[in-house]
Amino acid sequence: MPKALMTICEYITNVRKKDTIYIVFNSVYNKVLTKKMKINDLFELIDEKNVDYETRNEFLEFMKKNLPDVKLIEVGDYLPTSLLVFPYLGTIAIDSDIGSKEYKIITERWGNPFGEDFISDTTLLWVMKYEDAKEIYKERKKSWEEM
Repeated sequence: MPKALMTICEYITNVRKKDTIYIVFNSVYNKVLTKKMKINDLFELIDEKNVDYETRNEFLEFMKKNLPDVKLIEVGDYLPTSLLVFPYLGTIAIDSDIGSKEYKIITERWGNPFGEDFISDTTLLWVMKYEDAKEIYKERKKSWEEM
């Protein structure tokens, strides 16, 4: 069933309003952004077969057990503005401040979003700065208006 979700940029801009960590379970997305992997077709980025749902479920169980009070928000990925409609690919924004006790627990298990100690290509913690999110979201809205 289709879902209407905020993108990570929209969530940061309109709801959280501060730098935000989020976790992506899409191996192609993560490789394109970390290892500069080349793709032939943008649709490779939004192919649900590239999402590691097993690890996503493991993450959700980890959070439920260790940090049940941390709010998790399903969000759409940060994708090119040429993609207007795409499936939900399992990405989750984490309502926890960078440097907090909860953040330290999460990064101890799931890797440092500021380093190179990724646990795997399928699962990466990311950080998006509030100022960057506002600019990206502004560009996305502009592209909608131009259609």
